[in-house]
Amino acid sequence: MIIDRAGARRAAAERASLDRVAEQRLAATLEAHSREQHERGLFLERYRLQNAHYPLGVVGRLHRTTSHSLPSVLISPVAPGGRLAGNRIPGLVHEALRGVTAFPRFAKLRTGSFVSDNGVPRTITGSVGAEEIAALEFPGRPAIILYFERDGDRLSVFAFLNALFPAADGSTGFAMRVATFGWDSPLGTMHSLPGDGDLPTWQYVNLAAVAQPADRVVAAVLAWFVLACLDQHWRIRGVPDAGLLDEVLRAVPDAAAIVQEPPAGEVFGYRMETELGELIHAGHAPEIAAFTDSQVAVIVELEACQVALIVTAAYPAEPPLVLVQSGAEGERLDLDASGWSPDRTLLEIVESLR
Repeated sequence: MIIDRAGARRAAAERASLDRVAEQRLAATLEAHSREQHERGLFLERYRLQNAHYPLGVVGRLHRTTSHSLPSVLISPVAPGGRLAGNRIPGLVHEALRGVTAFPRFAKLRTGSFVSDNGVPRTITGSVGAEEIAALEFPGRPAIILYFERDGDRLSVFAFLNALFPAADGSTGFAMRVATFGWDSPLGTMHSLPGDGDLPTWQYVNLAAVAQPADRVVAAVLAWFVLACLDQHWRIRGVPDAGLLDEVLRAVPDAAAIVQEPPAGEVFGYRMETELGELIHAGHAPEIAAFTDSQVAVIVELEACQVALIVTAAYPAEPPLVLVQSGAEGERLDLDASGWSPDRTLLEIVESLR
C-alpha cells in the first residue's frame, strides 16, 4: 500500500511537471502569435502606403497561394555591384534544387516572385526586409528566405528560417548567416572555414582558392544549406528519411568538397569560364584564339589598343604573357612570376591597360 501511494505521488508529480511545461509552451506560442499578428498589421499598413517599394510588388502576393504544410523557398535577387556578379546565382540555386527528385514532395520553390524597376529586380534589404516578408507572405507557415548583403567585393548570404524549427520562446522565425564569400584570406589562411552547428554554414569561403566558377560555388553552398534545413524540418515532423540528401552529391556538389581541389584537368576550364564571364560582365567582348599548340590567346579590344592575354594550362598558377598592339606598334609585357598571385585576374590586367 505504501509503495502504491509513493508510485501514485510520483505519477502525479510527473503529470504536473508535464502540464507546467505544456502550459508554458502554449503561453509562449500564444504570445508569439499575438505579437506576430500585431507586427503583420503594422507591416500591412506600412506597405499599403509604400507598395511601390515592396520587393514582391503587391503585399500578400504569395500568401494566397502558400501551402499550409510544404515549406516555401524564396531566394532574393542579388543587388548589382562588387566583384562577384550575382545575377545568375538565384537561377543556379533553383536549377540545383530542381535536380533533386524528392524536392517537390517536400518544398515549394517560389520563382518569379520579385518585380523589376527598369530591368533591375528589387531585392530583400537585410534581416528587417526578410522578417517583414515572412510575416506578410508566410504567417505561421514554414519558409526559407535567402537574401544577400555586400561589403566591397565580399558577398554574405543570410537565411530567415520562418516556422521551420520549434523555438522554446515560441518565436516563429530567426535569421542566420549561411556564408561569406570573397577573394582574400582575412582569417590568415587560403582555406575556407566551415561554421558551427548542425547546418552546413561557412565562416568564410575563399574563392581565390577555388577553381570552379564563383557563382556556381555560391549556388552549390546555398542549395546544400536549403536541403539540409528541409531534411531537419521533416525529421522533426516525423519523416526520418525524406530522401532530400540522397541525391545531393549528384545534383548539388558537396559544399565541403567544392572548396577543395577540383578534379584533375578541370582547373583551367573552370577558371577560364569564370574569367571570361568577368570580362563580359565588365563590358568587354573577349575572343579566343589558338596561339601555339600549348597556349591560348584571350583577345580584348580597347579604345586605344588590342590586348592579347596568352595563357597555358598552368594558369592561374603561372601568370599570362601580355601582348599589346597599338597601331603598327606592338609591346610584350612579361609579368614577374615572383610577384604574381593566382587570385589576380585577366580583367584586372585589361583594366590596368585602359
